[in-house]
Parts: sequence; structure tokens; C-alpha cells
Amino acid sequence: MAFKSYYLAEEVDEKREKWAVDNCYHRVPADSFKDFGTGMSRFGEVHFVFARYTSDAEAKIRDALACHYPKKESVQFHGSEVRDGSYKLGKALHLNPMRRQEFAGLVCNKSLLKAIFEISPDEEEQLEKERKDTDQINLMVRVESVPKGAATLFTLRPRKTGIEPLFKRIAEHPRRA
Repeated sequence: MAFKSYYLAEEVDEKREKWAVDNCYHRVPADSFKDFGTGMSRFGEVHFVFARYTSDAEAKIRDALACHYPKKESVQFHGSEVRDGSYKLGKALHLNPMRRQEFAGLVCNKSLLKAIFEISPDEEEQLEKERKDTDQINLMVRVESVPKGAATLFTLRPRKTGIEPLFKRIAEHPRRA
């Protein structure tokens, strides 16, 4: 968790700095590091604004900030909470069952995907993981900031020149296994 391991850490050493870089976190300049933590402690409450967020993310953030904000109401979340794993294909009740089956079928159709898309070895490896349990495919995406665990299909580059992927994975956030 970024807050606990980096932003609110007592001190920043080389190991923490490398961790922040490796995990694509916004870096705090060394001379501003203590100011950031002190400043966070001065706020009476903190508001997080999301388009969509999971209860898991909320729990992790609350846990990381518990020492600074022991009262639950001091940390507010605004946005649409994704409940019960509804961002996963198997629980995406906003999609009718036929559409969920079609999506899973497309992910599992290796020859069709290879005919339509340029698929790197890393993307093929990720697709294989998704094929093993299509119900767990993450359907949540954000324009210009595709989450690391989002469905690989969303970011595959079409073979046809001049056509871009549905969503682009930005360089700061490469897919991690």
C-alpha cells in the first residue's frame, strides 16, 4: 500500500525509493517528504474522489491512514462503489449472460484473436491466465489509465494499420504478473 509503505513512512531510504519507482507511484522529493506526512496529519479529514472504487481499496486506504485518522468518518470516499466483485466477468450482472459468454468465448478463441490482433508473448501469457478462469477477468478500465489487472483484450493492438487499441496502457503502468 502506497500510503503506509511510502508516503507516510517515517523516512525514505534507497529501498523505499526503489519500491516507489518499481510500483509506478508519484514520487515525493526527498526534501519535501517529511512535509508531506506532517501536512497529511494536520488535516481534520481527507476526502478521496473516485469514479469507481472497490471496498477492498477502501479498506486498504483506511488501514494505512488509521494512525492519522482513527475516526472512520475522518476519511471520506466519494464515487460509485463496485460491490461484490461486479467488475469481474462472472459477476458482471449489468451484462446479460449471453454477452458474458460471448466475451469469454472471444478471449478463449486463440485463432480469431491472433488473426485480429498483434499479440506479444507477454500478452499471450496473460491471455492464457485469463482463459483458465474467464469469470475472474477484470472488466474495469479507465481511459488513459488502464488498471494493471484489466482484461488483456482491451489493450491488444489490432493488426490493421491505422487502428488503435480500444484502450492504451500508459508507459508508467506496465502490466505486471
